[in-house]
Amino acid sequence: MKQTILVLILTVQFNNLLIGQQLHDIKSSHEIETEIKNGELSESSAAYYYTYIGEYKKALETYELHLDWGLDTMTYLDSIGFLKYKPVNAFEYLSEKTKDEKIVIISEAHHKPQHRIFTRKLLKDLYKNGFRYLGIETVTPSFGDTMQFLMDSDLNKRGYPLYSPLTGYYTREPQMANMVREAIKLGFEIFGYEATTKERDRDLQQAINISRFIKNHPNGKTVIHCGWYHAIESDFPKRKKDHYMAYHLKKITGINPLTIYQDALSEKIKIPESPFYELINSKNISVLIDENGKVFNGKNNSKHFDIFIYHPKTIYIKNRSNWLFEIKGNKFMEIEKGKIKKEQYPIIVKAFLEKENKTACPIDIIELKNSKDKTELILPDGNYRIVIIDKDRNKIEYQKEVK
Repeated sequence: MKQTILVLILTVQFNNLLIGQQLHDIKSSHEIETEIKNGELSESSAAYYYTYIGEYKKALETYELHLDWGLDTMTYLDSIGFLKYKPVNAFEYLSEKTKDEKIVIISEAHHKPQHRIFTRKLLKDLYKNGFRYLGIETVTPSFGDTMQFLMDSDLNKRGYPLYSPLTGYYTREPQMANMVREAIKLGFEIFGYEATTKERDRDLQQAINISRFIKNHPNGKTVIHCGWYHAIESDFPKRKKDHYMAYHLKKITGINPLTIYQDALSEKIKIPESPFYELINSKNISVLIDENGKVFNGKNNSKHFDIFIYHPKTIYIKNRSNWLFEIKGNKFMEIEKGKIKKEQYPIIVKAFLEKENKTACPIDIIELKNSKDKTELILPDGNYRIVIIDKDRNKIEYQKEVK
């Protein structure tokens, strides 16, 4: 009894310590650029920081994962074979395809928020198809207790992530946070599965954690949203002898997961795009299928993933990515610039739902470089608390209704 009370007191104290504190830092574009030049930020970390302030194009210009499995080259015969595949609506296809699946693993590039929007849009159909659990790589698992799956134990009850490592790392990026909100709203239970020790290979430990969760939750099917190669289900080697999470999960559970890879057929700036990507003619998020119903999953019928997702090139409107409007109800909201003096720029603008705690992750974040910058927030209907942070970290707040 005394131990229970002590744990409860420590939990309350820990949560109280976090409330009211913004533990995730935020950097302006200038600060990110300076830290890159000084060697204080890697290219990948810098790209992630750009996404945290809505600077998607800068993220693509800063970092990119190389193309593997021969997707960076194409022979004439490759092109003839590939042109037999035609794009079809990815959501309609997967709505049917996932009905008989028990585990779906969706991979993202951590600096491409449209990959999170893809999963978010798919969640409604997945729920209809019996999926009830969503494991997310970035969500912080409970350390030291392998039977607990969330450090932020109130996440599912609260309904939104905190802007804090308590919830997770990439959850500070608005589209990841909004994916979490949508999942909980639909009825999914969120869980974390990240490795918590270096004593065992990371991917193997992830797979063990997921399999343990599945064993303890037999009344629904499971979706996993992970990063890049973790979704590789073949024996493609990780270093010399290790393998990736999906491979281990298949071995441990005996369940063949449906693995979905998004990055190969997504736009790139830092490196050349795949010639396969350049041959696709579609304005929509698509799956590629031939006349026999076979899905394109890589060159020479690769077995690394089951499905490749095609994302069309981004179109920028008021400096914002058009794929933000894949979410119905999203609309532009102009910043009240009369509240800001010219010498206060650049500014970072955050939009919080008034009904959520002040430590919640923002619904949207943007940066305005100067008073002539026409970048706008993109928000669904609701009552918001707008927080403007100037170059000296001074804050200006006001309320705004979007309708």
